[in-house]
Amino acid sequence: MDTPPVTLKSYHLPPPRCEAIPLSATLRPIWRALQAGQWRAARTGLRASGGATAGEQAALSAARARVEQALGNTDKALRWIERSQELAPQQWFALRLHCDILSRRHAHAEATALLAAQPVDAPAWGLWDEPLTPAAYHTALAAWAFQQQERGTAREHLQQAYPSLDAMPPGLLHDLFRLCVNTAQQKGAVAAARQLITPDAFAASDALLQALVDQGWEEAALRLYLTLDAPGVPADALRRRIVGLCLRTGAVEKARAYHAAP
Repeated sequence: MDTPPVTLKSYHLPPPRCEAIPLSATLRPIWRALQAGQWRAARTGLRASGGATAGEQAALSAARARVEQALGNTDKALRWIERSQELAPQQWFALRLHCDILSRRHAHAEATALLAAQPVDAPAWGLWDEPLTPAAYHTALAAWAFQQQERGTAREHLQQAYPSLDAMPPGLLHDLFRLCVNTAQQKGAVAAARQLITPDAFAASDALLQALVDQGWEEAALRLYLTLDAPGVPADALRRRIVGLCLRTGAVEKARAYHAAP
């Protein structure tokens, strides 16, 4: 079964990986169970564990929150999140669980306020803590802004999430293209379209480029249509598009050359 594309509408924060890096003897077996998704084994281990320090106690409370979240007991998870954050206020682990629960409850404004209050470059609380990557941090804020119809904010965060469009997943790239078109950001729309169009999928590429034409960005659309001039592309359809745009942009000689081409 194909994996559904990642989009702003479907995006959720990735859960902590819970890698068993050099942790204390108290935390290590619990983290291994969390990493393996062995929630009931983790819960059993947590019942027998007590942290020797405030940091360990915060970690154990965060682990309890992760177990309850995974088992669908979100109210219990929120209580453990609160306990963990009392002991380690600036941590990422409990914060990302809290934001995920809120977003799944469609409390997007509240999730946004919580996450935005934590600087993207805030350090981990300890070895057990897991900061979000800048890409995940900004994509989450973009997704929640999108859910609140804040298109400009969604576009800005998505661009911060992936400064290089080469690394952006295709579903998010389509979202970025639409956001740029809807907010009249020609440069961003053209950059996204350049990544998305391909001679191998002329119909889909044509639909994207016609969206640029509809915005009045005809010269940019023409430049991108010219990149589709490759073997296998429907010659007549592409010629009509190029000739029409040449005439509309005043490139009469180029229009004549393409019109006369075999």
